[in-house]
Amino acid sequence: MSVEGSAGEAGSEPQEQDRGLISSARRVVQLLLQTVHTRIELFSVELRDEALRTVQALILVSAFIFLTAVALLLVSFTIIFAVWDDPHQRLVALSVLSGIYLLGALVAGGVAWRILKSDRLPFADTLREFEKDREWIKSSKNTKTKSAS
Repeated sequence: MSVEGSAGEAGSEPQEQDRGLISSARRVVQLLLQTVHTRIELFSVELRDEALRTVQALILVSAFIFLTAVALLLVSFTIIFAVWDDPHQRLVALSVLSGIYLLGALVAGGVAWRILKSDRLPFADTLREFEKDREWIKSSKNTKTKSAS
């Protein structure tokens, strides 16, 4: 009976190793799926935030452009009507106003260009997390090769 018992124990050892290997593989797959799920959630949150930010910016920029255009038009008419009697002053007023508007447009365009070029990347947090994952995988591969040597 002790011979059968020891044979039964020896036969169950590979099965336990198989179960251990399968459970380890399941844990790795679960960890991988959880990581992917987390990254997708982060991406969706950032996508929603970027969409909201874009809509808000478009609304505010539209209001700013409209109100600024109306104000500049009214100020221009006021200045031109104030010097309406003298054609020379009218021409000078129109020239000065045109120069001011052109300079303002160039400054605004330059600032907008700089903001668009230097603003953070959309989905920067998601990209950063993927980079961390990539570095972690590289470091774990290096650790495995060192321990195998």
